[in-house]
Amino acid sequence: MIQIFTRVAASATLLFLPFVASAESLKNPLGYGTFCGLLKGILNVLIALGLPAMVFFLVLAGARFVFARGNADKLKDARQNLLYTIIGIAMFLGVWVVAAVVTNMINSLQSSSGNSGGQISSSC
Repeated sequence: MIQIFTRVAASATLLFLPFVASAESLKNPLGYGTFCGLLKGILNVLIALGLPAMVFFLVLAGARFVFARGNADKLKDARQNLLYTIIGIAMFLGVWVVAAVVTNMINSLQSSSGNSGGQISSSC
């Protein structure tokens, strides 16, 4: 069975090799030219998804306070939910600030180095 699979794979490779070899160039499907650009794109998506999630969880915590109706156990759960929501928002915003600081630091270091000697600049 393994020998048959090996022969089929080898035949398929030899069959499609001319098509692969004749390809002019591979195109980047993501559209980002640098690794920093890819990281920026990922962070932008995370921010676009994170901001509505923050608002949702804040509204949910507020709704839990309203629906507690004075019940001590439910109020305790609502306070804990609000605390965890605020901690999560602080962590999310902290990561965003750290990413912005690192990006600015990389850009300032690259601009101060001068990029002499024909080096390729890959600013973030």
